[in-house]
Amino acid sequence: MMIPLKQLFKPQLILGNILGQTPLPTDPLPVRILWTQQLVNWVRSKGPNSSELGTKRDHIQNARLKHILHTLDSNPTLKLKVAENLRSIIRDTRALELFMNVGIPNQQGFLGELSERLSLCLLPQPPHNKDLISVFSETFRFQSDSRWIFGMDAELFEGWLGLFVYSEESSEPLWNTLVVDARDALYLLAQSVSSIGLSRLVRNRVRESDFRKLPFYTLCGLVDELLHANSDKTRIEAYENLNLNIKDCLATIAEIYTHFRDRGVSIALVYQMERLKALIHRMSTLARLLVGYQHDFLFIQEFFSLLVQENVRTRSVRGLIDDNLTLVSQKIIETNAETGEHYITRDGSEYFTILKKSWGGGALTGFTILFKLLIYQLRLAPFISGLFAVANYSVSFVGMQLLGFTLATKQPAMTATALASKLQESKDSVEGLVDEVVHMIRSQLAAVLGNLTAVIPAVIVLDLLFGLFGKHLENETLAKHTIESFSILGLTPFYAAWTGVLLWLSSMFAGWFSNWFHFRKLPEATEHHPYLKFIFGANRMAKMVHFLRKNVAGFAGNLSLAFLLGMSPQIASFFGLPLDVRHVTLSSGSLAAAAITLGHGVFLEWGFWLAVVGILSMAVLNLAVSFSLAMLVAIWATKASAPRRGVIYRALFKKFIKQPWIFFLPPFQKNK
Repeated sequence: MMIPLKQLFKPQLILGNILGQTPLPTDPLPVRILWTQQLVNWVRSKGPNSSELGTKRDHIQNARLKHILHTLDSNPTLKLKVAENLRSIIRDTRALELFMNVGIPNQQGFLGELSERLSLCLLPQPPHNKDLISVFSETFRFQSDSRWIFGMDAELFEGWLGLFVYSEESSEPLWNTLVVDARDALYLLAQSVSSIGLSRLVRNRVRESDFRKLPFYTLCGLVDELLHANSDKTRIEAYENLNLNIKDCLATIAEIYTHFRDRGVSIALVYQMERLKALIHRMSTLARLLVGYQHDFLFIQEFFSLLVQENVRTRSVRGLIDDNLTLVSQKIIETNAETGEHYITRDGSEYFTILKKSWGGGALTGFTILFKLLIYQLRLAPFISGLFAVANYSVSFVGMQLLGFTLATKQPAMTATALASKLQESKDSVEGLVDEVVHMIRSQLAAVLGNLTAVIPAVIVLDLLFGLFGKHLENETLAKHTIESFSILGLTPFYAAWTGVLLWLSSMFAGWFSNWFHFRKLPEATEHHPYLKFIFGANRMAKMVHFLRKNVAGFAGNLSLAFLLGMSPQIASFFGLPLDVRHVTLSSGSLAAAAITLGHGVFLEWGFWLAVVGILSMAVLNLAVSFSLAMLVAIWATKASAPRRGVIYRALFKKFIKQPWIFFLPPFQKNK
């Protein structure tokens, strides 16, 4: 369908005015650059009725590009003027930094790059008109520019390339410096790759101990052979040899990433490896361009589009964070995923195992509530009270870990990462994924059921023991306050959701600390420490290190959760924020203690039942929030693309209609 010409124009920027103001090659460079940017802006801009055309925006932009070429073809004088202006911009600028730096992380490291990108976003930048990278960055500023450049048909792109050499005269000064700059860029890139590839950073993380056998050692020599080839045959041979060497370099980087996954990773190292990969890919691209730029117009178009895309991305703060946190997040969620597998029950035996563990966790939580109430009765200063609460929770949670007990609300963040790993392994298996969700839901309900059915009797028994001294765990004033504060009509749902965030944060800290622990090689350093070996003996040290390897993530998660639950209300109070925590197991025990204090008449009051509903909301929100956050991070870190939500929801609904009991009870026979 032909697009009406009037719909191609932006009212306030008419093409005729732009072409009529085409500068001369002798005009100041900033004037010529500004004219070029105005022309690109006209091509990029939306037409006033573009939504009515029934076509894509890229189609409109390509139609505008064709219209410009058609206008110039009908006016040879104007076409020559435009061609001379474009050639003069290439002549008076250098493309070396454009080829070397666009899309390549700089050498400042993560924090330096972050600071640089923030300054680009927030501060005005001085002009660098002699550098083509500055002109390029200011002219092509949007991801959509990359799409319409890539979407040009071959004839249109060749037409624009032909415009640069239109009526080129031999007497005209040499203008095309792009090839020379590309050759220089390839040589300098090879030097940078060799420098990083032969550094200690790489050598300490590969199997090959002799740096002369690493592919980075011969890279510069192969590039030199390509640049000094004096015939097509030798040039092609040198290019093929360079390509093989580049593949070996990328294989070495893959080996380093495997080392990261086994031994831990840091943002700084990931950043350097991402920079190294980007340098190598740019080398490969420039080498191919130098060998076939005279006839491979499609590859030139792809490279031009890629430069635009990478230029926009390397100026993006979000892109930097995404690129550098993904692998670190992978390492964190790997730890949680391995742990999470232990919390997913698939048969009756595993179901009753998790139920028994949660009974133990609930019973131990009864003692946690006892000490919590004793601390409350001491009437300590808020900060000191928070420290006592942290100590109480720490002993309780670490005790659960060492005794093999389970706290229900710690499960979702772990099982979410395990489920995300399943998404990555079987992207198309909706049935298997639904079964995994069913197992996970049943496991969560079993853990919550076990905790609640154990913590309430434990609190009752402890209150009876206190009754021997004529007291209850809670006095009447505290009991009434407890019931009122747990009401569903108050802030309980918000506090419960906030507690879910804290539960998720503790699981992330557990994964991060485990990564840090192994990345710093603390197990090896501890096991072979001469003084520790002298004091404890080699065998005992080996057992202690094995114990730490197995439990370090759990210790980190439990201690961080204890700190978050105990101190976050005190810190929030310091800043005047009425923020509190609502943990379903702890709150259930507190509510039971309040009910015992007030007597059986409390069961006839609406306030009590509103508190019971509040407890149910805690169960839902503690689990749902921590699971959702962990799931989102895990999917992002593993790059797993989940099957369509609608398909999963329908499959879950059908499963619930056919077999509703499997969401609550385990199968009678063990799955094989």
